Amino acid sequence: MLDHDLTHITGGLPDYPAFDDAYTAGTAIIAPEPLEITGQSSSNPGDAFYARGDSGLEYWFGHLTSSPPDGGRFNKGAKLSSVLDHDVGGGPHVHVGIDGRSVMGHQFEAHDNYTHGAPTIGEQLSEAL
Repeated sequence: MLDHDLTHITGGLPDYPAFDDAYTAGTAIIAPEPLEITGQSSSNPGDAFYARGDSGLEYWFGHLTSSPPDGGRFNKGAKLSSVLDHDVGGGPHVHVGIDGRSVMGHQFEAHDNYTHGAPTIGEQLSEAL
């Protein structure tokens, strides 16, 4: 995750700039860090949920087959869900939105047109911390 740049804004959630990944239906989506599930959502298509990492980063994961229950705790690398088989937005993928304000004091720099070129998540965290 630290090597990704943020390529677009999450629709309806402007504080969660995002990247898409895992472009094969059924791909396991794993926790990028120890985290807790903090809320349920929908991603049209598919399930979605909010999570808070032990780092303080807030996440929104979407286009999944299911959502873990609120309050669930996951270690880094634990399976959270799987990519939904769908044909919206270019086909199967996971959408990962990240709110960095509580950790960095400002939001991540991101593109808003699905193009690459913004600094990576790791670069931005290193610079801010």
